[in-house]
Amino acid sequence: MSIWGYRSEGGSCYDVSMDFKKLAPFLLVLGCGGDPEPGPGTDPGDGMDGGGTVIVDPPTVCDKVDLLFTVDGSGSMSEELEALRDDVFPALSASLLNIGEGLESLRVGMADACAGPGGTNLHDFSASQPCNFSTNELWMDSSSPTFTDEFLCVGDLETGCASGGKEQPASAAIAVLNDSENTGFVRDDSILVVIAVTDEDEQPQDSNRTAQEIYDDIRAIKPGTEENIVFVGVGGGQGGCNGNTQPPSPQEGAYGTAQEADLLNEVSDLFIADGRGLKWDLCAGALEDQLPQVVQTINNACENLVIID
Repeated sequence: MSIWGYRSEGGSCYDVSMDFKKLAPFLLVLGCGGDPEPGPGTDPGDGMDGGGTVIVDPPTVCDKVDLLFTVDGSGSMSEELEALRDDVFPALSASLLNIGEGLESLRVGMADACAGPGGTNLHDFSASQPCNFSTNELWMDSSSPTFTDEFLCVGDLETGCASGGKEQPASAAIAVLNDSENTGFVRDDSILVVIAVTDEDEQPQDSNRTAQEIYDDIRAIKPGTEENIVFVGVGGGQGGCNGNTQPPSPQEGAYGTAQEADLLNEVSDLFIADGRGLKWDLCAGALEDQLPQVVQTINNACENLVIID
């Protein structure tokens, strides 16, 4: 039996003499070579052609991304909020439209990371005005002719934990995505990206909640296609940057001080272990400098979209 692989660089086919089970995760086996018609005694549905060549469908590449930001709007976040609005949001949205083979739709929602009682709705307003999304929904879509302006509007976040809760961006994402008011935001055939931002740490209302429980609850949002979720935790890295640790941490990062986000980083680590996560360190320079890693992580998930028939 011959196994034919496809090299994406140059578009050439080649015969490979190694165990197919070991090879399969790394190749796009597109039916290169072999006979075009099934040979005698070969079932056309058995994944082989008449020449004994294994035929494997290429991985499905996503054309939709649902991007949720849960952002800590507390007073200490003013510099981060400005950077998110002016630099990160526009650059990230432009980059994501080109992932995979080009997106058909990038859907974006914004939510309060404090998520106290009554604070689990997506935002369609800024600190000073309604944003009038063309979707007439609580989220934006890249098909809108005013997508960039809508992004800049909703990115002008209200300062302060508007809903009265504590900073808990990962837990807030769970609450928002399970709130019936936001039904329809997450699509079955999309990559869901959660970007959770705080300069403190994850402080769930139930202080006994573990990183594993938060991780499990996020994955439960897409049952059966959990691999289609990417989680990016944005917070202080090891030691933070507030000068209060021993040995002393840096006095501040590019946006002032940030506490070490222990619990948030633990949640990120669980997704990183799946190849579906990233820690975006507020103490490690400008946020936009870390955008390439974020985009690559999302692109990896996009190129390996899981679809359940």
